[in-house]
Amino acid sequence: MSLRPFQGSIDHHSDDEEMVDVDSDIEMAEGDDLDAFIAGKQQVIESTPSGNPDLPGHHMDLAEMFERRYELYKDLGDLDFTIQHKREAILLAPLSYPDRALFLHSLGISHMTKYEHLDSLEDLEAALQSDQQALNLTPRDDPYRANLLQNLAVSYAARFQKLKDLKDLDAALECEQEAVNLTPEDHEDRAERLQNLGISYHERFEQLDHPEDIEQALHFKHMAVATTLADNAEKTGICTILLCLTLLDMNALECTPTNDDKKAQYLQSLGVNYGQRFQILDDLMDLEKALQLNQEAIDLTPEGHSQVAERLKNLGVSYSSRARKLNNTKDFDAALEYKQLALALTEKDHPKRSDYLHSLAVSYADQYKVLGNLVDLNKALQYDQEAVDLATQNHLNRVEHLTSLAGSLYHRYQKLGDLEDLEKALQHGKEAICFTPDNHPDRAKHLQNLAQIHRILFQKLGNLLDLQAELQYNQLAMDCTPDDHPDRAERLDYLASSHREKFLIFDDLNALAISLEYCNTAVDITPIDHPSRAKYLHTLAASYSDRFQRLGDLRDLEKALQHDQEAVKLTSKSDPSRPGHLHGLAGYIH
Repeated sequence: MSLRPFQGSIDHHSDDEEMVDVDSDIEMAEGDDLDAFIAGKQQVIESTPSGNPDLPGHHMDLAEMFERRYELYKDLGDLDFTIQHKREAILLAPLSYPDRALFLHSLGISHMTKYEHLDSLEDLEAALQSDQQALNLTPRDDPYRANLLQNLAVSYAARFQKLKDLKDLDAALECEQEAVNLTPEDHEDRAERLQNLGISYHERFEQLDHPEDIEQALHFKHMAVATTLADNAEKTGICTILLCLTLLDMNALECTPTNDDKKAQYLQSLGVNYGQRFQILDDLMDLEKALQLNQEAIDLTPEGHSQVAERLKNLGVSYSSRARKLNNTKDFDAALEYKQLALALTEKDHPKRSDYLHSLAVSYADQYKVLGNLVDLNKALQYDQEAVDLATQNHLNRVEHLTSLAGSLYHRYQKLGDLEDLEKALQHGKEAICFTPDNHPDRAKHLQNLAQIHRILFQKLGNLLDLQAELQYNQLAMDCTPDDHPDRAERLDYLASSHREKFLIFDDLNALAISLEYCNTAVDITPIDHPSRAKYLHTLAASYSDRFQRLGDLRDLEKALQHDQEAVKLTSKSDPSRPGHLHGLAGYIH
């Protein structure tokens, strides 16, 4: 078991309750400047009368300065001074001092740092003592308590590694479990704490060989992955957790005899892990590994087993992923075959039947996009509708089923031009939005899809209510898109186009000004080599051209010409959008 990272930072307060955090200049200081800060703080301490209530804070400030110097130059003498002044701060702080627990926590961190360098049991014991005292001073409802519990668990885990006393491992587990219990579902550290709890259960499994420990380890590791994916965390963070989960399952697999039912379970879990990693990194080797593991899991699963349908579905999903990646018709066929087998083995009232129907619909929709066969699209619609009909109002995946059904209806509208399909797509899309939480990562995408449908309806029917709805949904999509989101520029471009449409209908110059603002922002945040930059430039050029035609300012015409010229330069001769850009240029020249 490796040491977990400590969590939390230390702030402390003077009597007037204002923050006395070390000055940012000190945090960045090096060399002579840092030495000068240290000397200055030492003089402050020497000139401060004994009993002054600011003395604990001064000693903690000085400790943090020595800590900064230790981090820069790795001189253990500075670490000793850090510990000395943190101890002095705690000694001088009365029991009722508001930041006493934080001071103790900070001292524990320093002792653990020293232990990691010197392997000194004395420092490890001191870290444990400080961590425990800090926890004892912290109420159960304090939001910082989970941090303290996690760090106390780190200290217990380290002592277990040192002395191999299982009581320490049990204590680490107890602290980690309480830390998880105190951590809200949407907390940024929840996934890491679940992961740590899984690591400890796995360690105890290796020591005692109790099957329930490996089951708990797998449970918490899966929860960690699910939490991280739900939070839309950075790819690197997700992959780190997936890697840990994969290693955990591989270790469990090695400990399991071939004839043990658990072996197929671990193979299935590993297959899912590799499939998820492929979705993130787009590495075909991960997908091939997922296919292999999912097949092995099925090979070890007897007929009639409760998990056979799930494992067949997982294998079908892996084939679907490879079919999308390589456009291989044999993979489309295999995906459909295994998913149909899974569905055939699932009772009509089974809680997962709607998910299997949805998965089958996805495969038919994928095949339609490649082959263009309307029979496949109608099959996708059939299974999507059945999935929605089976999913109750509070079903976890009802939103996914509704958006999939809306998407299939939209594709059939594109194929056949039947406005009834478009109206139904709008209806199901709006129902999906009603069940989508405000902080859901896909909410903006669903809103954008609704805006697109209203745009088409407005163009077809001329109903101004559709134009108003298009603007509304594009704005809502924009409002829930973070500044650093990869789709932000695209959503700005859609919103700009909606405002331009409003200008063209109502001759509203304010709408045109807003369109230009959003267009310019979309272009500004889009890299030169981005495939959509030419499209955004063309939208921007069109808005400048509109304003020139309305107001006659040649500067607008020059900007329109400039942006369309750049769009043409960025567009290859085979690009289907190139004629449109060239047509725009020709219009300006004419």
